[in-house]
Amino acid sequence: MRVSRIGGVRLTRTPRSAVLLLVLLLALGGPVGTATAVGPDDGPHRVLVTYAAPVSAASEAAALPGARAVAAAHVDRSAVQVLEFDRTHDLQYSLRVLRDRADVVSIEADPLLLPTWELHGTSDLDLRAGDGEVSLAGSALTADLELDSTDAVAEMPPSWGVANDGSAIGRAPGRAGIDIGLRAAQPLADGRDVVVAVIDSGVDIDHPLLRDRIWTNPGERADGQDTDGNGFVDDLHGWNFAHDNNVLYDGPDYDGHGTHVAGIIAGRAVPSIGFEGVAPAARIMPLKFIHGPEGRGSDAVAAIRYAIANGADVINASWGSPGASTALRTVIAESPIPIVAAAGNDSSCLDTHAWYPARYDLDNLLTVGSVSHDGTLSSFSNHSQRHVKVAAPGRWIVSTWPEARLSLASGTSMAAPFATGVVALALQHHPDRTAAEVVDAVAQSVRPLDTLSATAAGGLVRAPAVLDHLGTRVSACPDVDPDALAFADVSATSPHRAPVACLLDRGITNGVSASAFGSSRDLTRAQIASLMARGLEEAGVRLPAPRRSSFSDVPLDSTHRAAIEALAAVGIVQGVTPTSYEPQAVTTRAELAAVVARAAEYLADGEVRAVGPGFVDTAGVADEVWIDKAAGLRIVQGRTEERFEPSVPVRRDQAASMIARLLDRWVQHGVLDVS
Repeated sequence: MRVSRIGGVRLTRTPRSAVLLLVLLLALGGPVGTATAVGPDDGPHRVLVTYAAPVSAASEAAALPGARAVAAAHVDRSAVQVLEFDRTHDLQYSLRVLRDRADVVSIEADPLLLPTWELHGTSDLDLRAGDGEVSLAGSALTADLELDSTDAVAEMPPSWGVANDGSAIGRAPGRAGIDIGLRAAQPLADGRDVVVAVIDSGVDIDHPLLRDRIWTNPGERADGQDTDGNGFVDDLHGWNFAHDNNVLYDGPDYDGHGTHVAGIIAGRAVPSIGFEGVAPAARIMPLKFIHGPEGRGSDAVAAIRYAIANGADVINASWGSPGASTALRTVIAESPIPIVAAAGNDSSCLDTHAWYPARYDLDNLLTVGSVSHDGTLSSFSNHSQRHVKVAAPGRWIVSTWPEARLSLASGTSMAAPFATGVVALALQHHPDRTAAEVVDAVAQSVRPLDTLSATAAGGLVRAPAVLDHLGTRVSACPDVDPDALAFADVSATSPHRAPVACLLDRGITNGVSASAFGSSRDLTRAQIASLMARGLEEAGVRLPAPRRSSFSDVPLDSTHRAAIEALAAVGIVQGVTPTSYEPQAVTTRAELAAVVARAAEYLADGEVRAVGPGFVDTAGVADEVWIDKAAGLRIVQGRTEERFEPSVPVRRDQAASMIARLLDRWVQHGVLDVS
């Protein structure tokens, strides 16, 4: 079953009612989206109308014969209205009226939206029989599953997306550390008090790994009434927009996709089989709009509005369509909460290949591609350096499946909920951040990987880095007590006290005496090379031994010579000429920024993206790009908001802060263990 196919049949059929509607729209000469509608041949017919400014749903419906406003229970005024008609002649007349209005931007038939995944298989184990502490070896899944034409697995692989030890899956080797960094984030966040709307197919809310993770509407009672007055009767845990009822699960044939997505976000951990959700204390708000192979765009609009009105903090949207929809784009743009979308699975570049909403350029929309367990972009994943912001684990992903089972699936549908779970962790501590700020934090905090250069951020989503970017500090030395620092020249109020203590604890630096660190002393170029070499050694990097001496002014008996030559060989430090290093020269802020940025890039296996326009006083400076990269990593800061002062010498305590922040980034990117 290919990602955009069900039973080998590509999902591009158009019901006769939709054909009629499109013919009517085209005959009228109005603006028409390329998406199609779904519904019975004899109606009702829905159209999505986008206006230049918000209008009243009630007024629009009242002004048109036979029209009903739907998807308006929570939003009376919006730039998008969904209008429904039972009779064709009412529809035809209304379309003429709408076409003649100057404030109507577009009129669209109801688009089809498709899930973006591929199901490999499900287990035959019933987790209801015990507490979920089971092994999957020997299950029916293991006998029948084929990952590729030649690769089969002996058992269901563990949840490598949260913690990857480099194990192979079948015959495909893995790469340690290619994961979202959940282990480093777990002591700090679990998604508590965060509500995640899964707008998708239904969710098996009684699954043993999900039933304690399902959102409950605090104002509703099971009394056959709309207790909380939100327009939905007995919506105790969400709503089924496909059938307009509160039945959130219609069976395994229909609701596997949403159940799988929900488990990735918040499933209860089962250590014996290596399964766990990203944000296990978050709550899933199931909003079903897909039934069978597709769902209607108008129902997706209604679900987005329900999620926002009923307290969701983030929306997962693991679906899409090859047809653009002005209405859907506008509704997403109106959302005050982040929306995480799947990039699509056509192995195509979104710059030229249509897939929506992934392709919309919106500040509150996070489009996610798929990375495989070896760190490469998954072969099926769409990509774009403009539209696909980040990548997350999406190939061979274990998660919950209806009827108390687990499944193995691949697709950007699986990658999106990994990113959504990370957003949930971040929102736990930073609920007041805007949607755009959260999306930007995820994009700016990736682990750079050359293999993911076909995404905008060029890297892998990392939970600890996102937390740190937003202000929840993730330190390379979380257990070090800076108050125990014995150096008298590093005051208790110094911002450099904790970094100095961290570097001392890791053996990267030392004091000039038993009682003094030498805080105010300038740092020489030789000293920075030794500090950086010890930092790389702490991260497990074995630098190549230089074959010959490059710099004639570095004495053969210098304690810094080996570090200088080794770092110069890999480009982390540079001489002032090909044969001169000037080891005793004072290190400037620009030089140190360049060294730490090059070290970060060397260990990241990917290009660090420069962020922002830079500082006004670094334009034309030789190390300008490296300064911008170090600033983007938040390793260095300006002396003011606009000025960096690149030529100012660096003191030993200031250098300690820069290097400690580099270690923090290495921990957040999974290339250095927490001490």
